[in-house]
Amino acid sequence: MFGLKKFFSAKEQQNIEHDRKVEVAPANQGEKFPIGYDEHLIGRLKDDHGELVRLFTSVIRHAENKRFTKAITELSAFRTLLTNHLITENTKLYIYLNYAYKKDSSTAEMVGHFRKEMSQIGKSVMSFIQDYVRSGITVENQHAFLRQAREIAGILVNRIETEEQRLYEIYDFSLAMDAHA
Repeated sequence: MFGLKKFFSAKEQQNIEHDRKVEVAPANQGEKFPIGYDEHLIGRLKDDHGELVRLFTSVIRHAENKRFTKAITELSAFRTLLTNHLITENTKLYIYLNYAYKKDSSTAEMVGHFRKEMSQIGKSVMSFIQDYVRSGITVENQHAFLRQAREIAGILVNRIETEEQRLYEIYDFSLAMDAHA
């Protein structure tokens, strides 16, 4: 999606195959899912990803060109969108996946790992944003800001690619498995 090629090890390929074959805890066995499957959720999350990348790229471009006020404005917009995106993932995606795969310990463990990792990334990114929104970007700290921003951009792009290639596929697959249960 972003021009970066993802290399999967043999173990990752096995995990992908396992994800495609796993049985989902069916909702029709006397229990209801705490939250329903949302056929538009993944599309909305992917749209968020595109906008998050666009905003963060704009932040970096403005900072490179010493348009610091615009960079901070875009950084604030990025923070708002990222916050909303993380809330949606936590309240819709992860709750559904935790329930759907509760009988498959390896997939449930992987979903938990994704959630924990994103929480850590989110905290780091929010701390970075808070620091620069509070102190501003200046000529004096421009290089440090750009170094950190480029590092964060790389982490976010890798995370986005992984979510879209693995986690979102698991979500979509859960509906197909539930329909055949």
